[in-house]
Amino acid sequence: MITIRKLSSMEPSLQLRKAVRICRALELEESGHPGSLMKLRKVYIKDLFALLRENPLAGERLEEFLASSEIEDQSLTYLLADLRYLLMETAGISAGDWDFYGNSGEGSLQRPTMPMQLYLDRIRSPFNVGSIFRTAESFGVSTILAHPFGASPDHPRAQRSAMGCIDHIPWRLCSEQELSGPVFALETGGEDISTFAFPLRATVVIGSEELGVSPQLLKRSDESLGRVTIPTAGLKGSLNVSVACGILLFHWWKAISSRPVPQQAY
Repeated sequence: MITIRKLSSMEPSLQLRKAVRICRALELEESGHPGSLMKLRKVYIKDLFALLRENPLAGERLEEFLASSEIEDQSLTYLLADLRYLLMETAGISAGDWDFYGNSGEGSLQRPTMPMQLYLDRIRSPFNVGSIFRTAESFGVSTILAHPFGASPDHPRAQRSAMGCIDHIPWRLCSEQELSGPVFALETGGEDISTFAFPLRATVVIGSEELGVSPQLLKRSDESLGRVTIPTAGLKGSLNVSVACGILLFHWWKAISSRPVPQQAY
């Protein structure tokens, strides 16, 4: 851990950035030994807070935050997290999902899966692709197929927003012609998601942010299992593609989770 003396010698902007890293390290230390960090770092933390009060970039917001926060064992993790994000905002550092901490769920040797498969039809944003992988992992999606002209799950931004989930779900590039088996599409003009008859085993086509599901895949879906629509009430009437995919996966998982699944591979 960097010393308070060395931290005090830094120019204000660098000092804030270093303080963000310190808060992050202290959060992790406290999460590993709940309630014990204050006893070990009490003087250090108080000196850190005192130094940050004098930082000219932090201003009155930081002073008000420290004055209103109680430094006690049971709230220390939240205190450090709140302070870290306040410092990040003050220093102009953007936060993202990949900055969060929590249980990664990697303790299990075998990931439970459902007979649900996704086809990502030309989804251009790697962040959305990564977010879809993260949600798909949570609901036990067995496989994800991606159109060759969409963002690759190998893209660094997809990897970041997926938070490791791309390593846990089998995926491959797949053209429209290669897609086989029963399919349905998440698209407007379909049956309400609350009444849609979700199949036990199928592939759902998730369309691109700009154009939606391609005409060829929409025709294929209409001739197979149809299309499902999420009703909205807003003025724009649209959802982020990863959010819409999450809503669909929850409904699909809920519909089939209590039904027996025959042992059959795609």
